[in-house]
Amino acid sequence: MDAGGPDLVQYFRGSTESSSVPQLLTAKPLSDANANFFSERNTAANFTTKSNNAFSYQYNTQEYGPSEENDPNSDPAFDPNGVLPSPNSAKIISKGERSDQASDPNVNGISVGCSFQVPLDHSDPIMQECPEHKFTYLTAALVADVTDEVDPEKGVKVNIWPTQIMSTSIDIMAAITLAPGTPFDDQFGANYPGFTGPQILRMRYADNDGDGYRDDPVEGWIDDSDGELTLSADVSLYLDAPYVTAYGLTFDAGHNLNSYKIEMELTGSVSFMEDGRMLVEQYNLNPVDIGVEFTASDGSYFGYGDLVIPQNGNFLQFVSQPIK
Repeated sequence: MDAGGPDLVQYFRGSTESSSVPQLLTAKPLSDANANFFSERNTAANFTTKSNNAFSYQYNTQEYGPSEENDPNSDPAFDPNGVLPSPNSAKIISKGERSDQASDPNVNGISVGCSFQVPLDHSDPIMQECPEHKFTYLTAALVADVTDEVDPEKGVKVNIWPTQIMSTSIDIMAAITLAPGTPFDDQFGANYPGFTGPQILRMRYADNDGDGYRDDPVEGWIDDSDGELTLSADVSLYLDAPYVTAYGLTFDAGHNLNSYKIEMELTGSVSFMEDGRMLVEQYNLNPVDIGVEFTASDGSYFGYGDLVIPQNGNFLQFVSQPIK
């Protein structure tokens, strides 16, 4: 029987002996239990736009959401009464800043998780308050090599091999008008409820040796200078949100969230569970700006959304496999 096409040949490349200890780390716990890349949670009872059925959901079985702890660093202007992220989630908020590319864009901002106040003033849209609905939930696994290389200033070197992080869809609402800058601006303005669809974060290889090629693992360092083990790493990533206009604006438009470059300065504790497994937590020290730009079918500027993952808004928690 001759079927299936040509032989698949797998090539292996040998390497020098290594004393590094490989660790397979998996994000746990996971909110997206059924892996459909949507957060299945009931709409909060105090949700301000529940009455108009925008973003109103009811499930027989809910997935877990954000923590119930107040976020002491939340911005009262853009994240009033904000709450802290739960493990393996990221907070995304809109800063509400105005675009400098056009004084009267068609899309004048995006609200995350809920709508703008109505009636809508397209020139100065005001977001509703919905702190529990500004999170995306993350699924990931990665391989890291704990080396025997020790730097007296940095600690123990860890080579982290790039991976992909899947992120659940978030609800968004765009402030859109078909007649920007005209006396009929607000008459044509509207809240457009939508969602981003699944999002992907792709870790990028590093250029640790400075040869101009990104073909090295990401360097992390485990340090105990503060009395507890801490893992720190600077990570470059690509963000992809391929469906943000199709599902978010509900009509055909271009956008820049394809291989969108972001940088994260990550740090967090390293501890060991009773069964010997390693528990690694990672938070972002830097705010991560996401400047969404939309283009019309002819390539002209159509609008923007000024989003950010605030400092400590991204909370990753990885658990290693047991060693027998």
